[in-house]
Amino acid sequence: MQERRKAERIDSLNLVHITSHDTEGKVVQQGIGCTINISEKGILLETHFEIDPNDRQTVSIGLEEEIVEIRAPVIHLQRMDDGRFQMGLAFEDLDAATLETLRGFVRRFKAHAVEGP
Repeated sequence: MQERRKAERIDSLNLVHITSHDTEGKVVQQGIGCTINISEKGILLETHFEIDPNDRQTVSIGLEEEIVEIRAPVIHLQRMDDGRFQMGLAFEDLDAATLETLRGFVRRFKAHAVEGP
């Protein structure tokens, strides 16, 4: 099967605060999840609650010493056997500073993985 992703993902556990907004912009849900992997294009997120893919999501992700806030619609959602949920989110409308923060995090993570602890 051919890889469809346009950006390399790294396996990284990062805390995420997710806020769901309805079509009128009203906050309908908030919660905490954890990334399974991350790239400059999106994340695979795990939560203990289901998110409505029709709502608009905003995620705040802790990347080392920085927190980035990004709009990220749900691309796919899967309920796991243990009741948790995994969802792929694609980042939207990244500004230059946020994109550079993501790229820098990925570069440093990969360099650390090659060098070792």
